[in-house]
Amino acid sequence: MKYIRKYIKEPFIIVFSILMMLGNTALYANNAANYHPEARYDYIALNDGTILKGEIYKLGINSFKILTENGKIKVKNNNVSFVGFSQEISDGEKYRLGILDGKRYAENQNGNMALGFFFSIMGTLIVYLTSAQVPSNEAMSGPNKAIVDDINYVRGYEKGARSKSGGKALTGTAIVTVVAIIVGLLVADDVEDISIQY
Repeated sequence: MKYIRKYIKEPFIIVFSILMMLGNTALYANNAANYHPEARYDYIALNDGTILKGEIYKLGINSFKILTENGKIKVKNNNVSFVGFSQEISDGEKYRLGILDGKRYAENQNGNMALGFFFSIMGTLIVYLTSAQVPSNEAMSGPNKAIVDDINYVRGYEKGARSKSGGKALTGTAIVTVVAIIVGLLVADDVEDISIQY
């Protein structure tokens, strides 16, 4: 203690102690300002403005399931405006969100249906094998824009968009098949009527 008193004067010790207290107080205040007990909750904002608060326990292909104070609630994806998670989203969740957005924002759906209509199964295969879509502008400004650059999200997006595009082409193929069957039945009926007249 004599060493400290000899080389370091008391006013310096007092000023140093005051500065340390003020510095620590600012640090604690900063941490207190960032502490939000509700930050532990996941949020789902619906299109009508309702916000569901709780724990999202399942991300399905067409819906979310959230456990709230009022019990379990299932929400369809087309009713969801925004989803907020309390913790880091896992790679699997990013992948599933990418699939959902790929199906939601897949491009050129009418063209894919026309390709399936005019080229039947071959058109469907072409669409499914060549459809390599990246997140569109809608996806980049959508509710999952924070993870649009993540590789897992992009892979999921590609899969979802390919699935949606292939499905549309298959719909076109189904339509032309039904039309061909109907025309075939009508032509067969007309041929039968003509043969009966002779």
